Amino acid sequence: MRTKGSSTDRHACSAYILLETLVALTLISVGLSVLMATFSSSLSAARRASNLTVSTMLAEEKLALLRVAPLEVIGISEGDFGEDFPAFRWRTVIRPVDGGNFYTVKVEVMWGERGGLRSTTLISLLPPPREPEA
Repeated sequence: MRTKGSSTDRHACSAYILLETLVALTLISVGLSVLMATFSSSLSAARRASNLTVSTMLAEEKLALLRVAPLEVIGISEGDFGEDFPAFRWRTVIRPVDGGNFYTVKVEVMWGERGGLRSTTLISLLPPPREPEA
């Protein structure tokens, strides 16, 4: 006959507490893993969004400069944005349209991200450069 508080009951209780602890630790570790993956994914998405915003701004700036400056280079030209934006490069393609009455201007800004090349492209139709007034 067993009495309350026998050693067998204490061992069963200890084993049950150990099992509860292991299950709780497993659930916590799985939860933390999911939380860390979500956080990492959010950081990656924020970085992509930031790069896309910066590249669009740089492409708009380059296109604005081409609108006010004479179109000297018909064809393809490339360059970078200097020390301010070292990760970004630009390429412009300028082609005459309609017998030279207008020009198609394509501005592409490229940057490296996650081992690949990403880009933003803006295309505009510009009139020919104005002759300086005398």
